[in-house]
Amino acid sequence: DHKTNVKHLQEDGTVKDSLWLNLAVPCEIVCHKNGVCEAGNGKPAQTAFSVVAYDEVTDSTVVLAKPSTGRTHQIRLHLQYLGHPIGNDPNYGGEMFFGDASGEKMCILAKQKMDEID
Repeated sequence: DHKTNVKHLQEDGTVKDSLWLNLAVPCEIVCHKNGVCEAGNGKPAQTAFSVVAYDEVTDSTVVLAKPSTGRTHQIRLHLQYLGHPIGNDPNYGGEMFFGDASGEKMCILAKQKMDEID
């Protein structure tokens, strides 16, 4: 079964049902030199996911991830596999999100400074 209902006791004493998605998709390192990994082949990997919150304004979701195994980049790969990559993680399909124009400006400035160091 891919989905499990779990009951959680809230701070106010109420009980809330949480739906967990249990995903079992193998992961492998395809290039050790630069750490590139892929989901679908390799060693067994399992992660359970549950939605914590959704923000309509940014169309983004906060999830709780509980890996049962410890593969390299496992959570990132599993979210990419599900079609919901991590925001600001372009290596695994996530789009860059800056929040606003000043956030984008600061990211560009930080990248320029990092490039100067290299």
